Amino acid sequence: MIALALVIHRDAHGAYPASLAELAPSILPTVPTDPIAPDGKFRYALRDGAPLLYSVGPDGDDDGGAAFDFEIQAYREPTEQSGDTVFWGR
Repeated sequence: MIALALVIHRDAHGAYPASLAELAPSILPTVPTDPIAPDGKFRYALRDGAPLLYSVGPDGDDDGGAAFDFEIQAYREPTEQSGDTVFWGR
């Protein structure tokens, strides 16, 4: 939902929003909550004008959008895992 709302905002305004808060209530009734993040917020940033949308990874720490490598880390203990779950961006 958030990724689609970002595209709708870009199409309507010519650019991605500076923050996810700009999506509500005009496009989304509210910004969805992240059930994994301790603060309940999805992470979002613009990098060179392109969106980066992610959730904190299995360890619950914000690694700045560095992707969790499922092939390498999936079988490690949660305390030994690092990286975020990236939905859109790099």
